[in-house]
Amino acid sequence: AKRALAGMERARPPSPPSLPPAPALPDIPPEVSESAFAVLRGSEGDFYELPSLENVVGRSAACDTCVAGSQAISNKHMCISFASDGTASIKDLGSRNGTFLNDHRVAGPGLVMKSGDKVQLGVDGPSLVFSWGPAYYARWPREPERATGGSSRGRSSSRAPCG
Repeated sequence: AKRALAGMERARPPSPPSLPPAPALPDIPPEVSESAFAVLRGSEGDFYELPSLENVVGRSAACDTCVAGSQAISNKHMCISFASDGTASIKDLGSRNGTFLNDHRVAGPGLVMKSGDKVQLGVDGPSLVFSWGPAYYARWPREPERATGGSSRGRSSSRAPCG
């Protein structure tokens, strides 16, 4: 009987299920600070950091993110904010020339954004690409899914960012 028991492999307790690996962080240039929740990148290598959960973007130096160099940009042009779940939204702040997200004019309560979206400040103003920054991944390890379904697609929640 001892031989029979010695020949049998001992049953191993089942191992706990493994968690899926966290997504790899995108290539973030070293010049982007660790405190940036997101970055707006221009076509000529210029970039603008979004350092807060609510960021007023415009031509004025008083803005959280100053994008100077074009008269198409209003002093306080738009706001990009981050909700508690990591969802980013963009809202026009009554700019003279409008704000566009992926060639659609931003109106009303704003639109939900995702990394890779194109933001244009005014019809003739600069076009910038939105991407997540280091502070975003530190706070929210996984990218949120864009809202889907029906006519509300792309709309932000009822809370207006940067009121």
